[in-house]
Amino acid sequence: IASYGDGPKPLLNGQGKVDHVIRLENTSYWEIYDLEITNPAEQSGDRVGVLIRADQGMHRHFHLKNLYSWLSLF
Repeated sequence: IASYGDGPKPLLNGQGKVDHVIRLENTSYWEIYDLEITNPAEQSGDRVGVLIRADQGMHRHFHLKNLYSWLSLF
């Protein structure tokens, strides 16, 4: 998952309505880069931009590069 072409990074905004904007669970071989991710929360730690979860077996190759994320509390 990445931006395409010139200009600002694509914005993925959970608007505080989801626990995580991107969720990778029990999977492997993902590359995510050149994106802006936000998910406003009432308290720090309530929401996340990217969640990687593995509850069974071994999973490999996660590359998260050049992501811009900001915390906005409301």
